[in-house]
Amino acid sequence: MHDLHAADRILKKVLEFGASKKLTKITDIYVDLGVVIEHGEEISPDNFKFNLNQLSQGTIAEGVKVHLKKTGDKHIRLDKIRGE
Repeated sequence: MHDLHAADRILKKVLEFGASKKLTKITDIYVDLGVVIEHGEEISPDNFKFNLNQLSQGTIAEGVKVHLKKTGDKHIRLDKIRGE
């Protein structure tokens, strides 16, 4: 469940950016995924991607390609967004 919350937070930022730039489609997002422990478990990269893709259904980010870079940091950071 913690992967879902993290994905939701990132998607909200992505959609806000898309709206501010008047994008009609978000194609790629780049996320730095550190060692983030929520509710006693580390966020799984696979679960994070899955949840992000599920949450993006019906939005301008539907079908977005998620590029994750594992880091040693203790946070998740949205690095870059591509769209049209």
